[in-house]
Amino acid sequence: MSRSLEMTGALLLALLPCALLSGCGGAAGNSSLPPGVVAIWGVPGCIDGAFVQPRVIDCLPDGAVFVIDRSGRVQFLDAAGKFLGKFTLKNIEKGYPTGAAVTPDGRVWIAETHAYRVGVYTRDGAELFAIGARGEGDGQFIYPTDVAVSPAGGIYVSDYGGPDRVQEFDPAGRFLRSYGVEGTEPGQFRRPMSVVVAKDGNWFVADSCNDRIQKFSPGGQCIGVFGKTGSADGELRYPYDLAIAPDGTIYIAEYGNSRVQRMTQDGKFLGTWGRLGSGPDELVHPWALAIDANNRLFILDTGNSRVVVLDPALARWSSPAKGQASA
Repeated sequence: MSRSLEMTGALLLALLPCALLSGCGGAAGNSSLPPGVVAIWGVPGCIDGAFVQPRVIDCLPDGAVFVIDRSGRVQFLDAAGKFLGKFTLKNIEKGYPTGAAVTPDGRVWIAETHAYRVGVYTRDGAELFAIGARGEGDGQFIYPTDVAVSPAGGIYVSDYGGPDRVQEFDPAGRFLRSYGVEGTEPGQFRRPMSVVVAKDGNWFVADSCNDRIQKFSPGGQCIGVFGKTGSADGELRYPYDLAIAPDGTIYIAEYGNSRVQRMTQDGKFLGTWGRLGSGPDELVHPWALAIDANNRLFILDTGNSRVVVLDPALARWSSPAKGQASA
């Protein structure tokens, strides 16, 4: 099967028209959950607190979490999963966002993928400004996929469909520089889906169609390439999102392997969590991740239209030595 057909089929999995979906929102949690699973939030549906194939999740400075789904809703939940409020994006006629970030001042930067721009919003949905337009020039986008914020305040935006690159902007949205082109060599990309910046300024890209993670210095030099196509320890299949924990661990949402993998920032394999399915310790094509100040890992279980809240310290990760589930 070709990659395009495989991904198209995967995206259609469990996707029903919004009018046919129903369910109750909010948090779910009980003592029968597997070790490390703190709670499971949401069900498929269009009511507040429910989700329709969500693609974006991130945390706000006050501990709240926001989720963007295929209905174009930006929903805000408190740390326990209680619905707080929402706004709906206007630029969704051709498609839906796949990434976002929050600056320390609370502004929400959303990669409006099929609108060829990054919109900057307040929490109540007021649009402050937007950057980008359709094109391949500096500061333009074809399909922007994600936004990341550096400790110095720089804004990184990953983009594919044209040059396949990462562009850097200042906090006001002014273009600074561009990194990479389409290709398979180090420093090149094939559909970069996520970018995340570590405390030391090094930044990492989920190079999804090359099935690898690339590491860059603050100046944009490629200083590491991790992973190859597959499902074994340290191998990847469509890595779609990255998150860095307070201790520096990198978590990877593998859309193609329906699991979360963790690595050191030098690419050492540390284990996997999850497998294909709809149980409380299973996932269907996870699209995105977020980590809060308490080191809770939020897994956007897109195919199941829910959020799995995980305590990584208590979860049962596969063994780095044997690649099998630990007891």
